Amino acid sequence: MTTQSPKFTKVQGAFLIELLVTLVVISLSLLGTAHLHSYVMSTRGDSKQRLEALKLLSRKIDDLRQFEVIETQPGKIAFQDIGNNTGGALGSGTYQGYTLSWCVNTNNCNGVLFYGNYYYNGYSSLPTTTAPPGIIIPNFKKVRVIVTWVNNKGATKTIATEIIINARIMADSGIVSNASVVLP
Repeated sequence: MTTQSPKFTKVQGAFLIELLVTLVVISLSLLGTAHLHSYVMSTRGDSKQRLEALKLLSRKIDDLRQFEVIETQPGKIAFQDIGNNTGGALGSGTYQGYTLSWCVNTNNCNGVLFYGNYYYNGYSSLPTTTAPPGIIIPNFKKVRVIVTWVNNKGATKTIATEIIINARIMADSGIVSNASVVLP
C-alpha cells in the first residue's frame, strides 16, 4: 500500500498570505478609527471651551448695557464709568481659566488701534471721537470685549467682538436717570 501525500501545500501558503493581508487591512482600519476618535474628542473639547468663552463674552456685553445712570454716582452703575476694563458689575480678570477684558479708548486693544468714545456736534453731524467744548460724556461708546484662554493643546485662543452702547437709547427710554448727554 502506497500513501500519497496531499498536493495542497501551495493552497495552504496562499491561505496564509490572504490571512496576513486581512490582518494588515484590519489593523490599519482600527488605527484609522482610533485616530478619528482622538480627533473628534479633541474637537469636542475645543468646542466646549469656545462655548464657555462665548458665554463669558455674552455675560459681559449684557453687563455693560445694564447701567443705571448716565453720570457717575456713588453706588450706581453709570454709563460714564464704562472705560478700559472698568464699568459694569462683572470685572475684568480670570474666570475659571478664561481671561476677560475690554477696551473703550486705547491705542492698543489686543493689537488693534481702537477709539471708542463718540460725540455728536449737532443734529446733522456725524459722530466724532473729539468731544465738543463743554461736553465730557460721549453719546455712545464702542466697546471691544475680549476673552482669552489656553486650549487643551497649550495654544492661546481669543474671541473678541465690538459692541455699541448708546446713552441716548437708555436716556430716551426713561430707564436711566440724570441724562445730561447732548442728544442730536
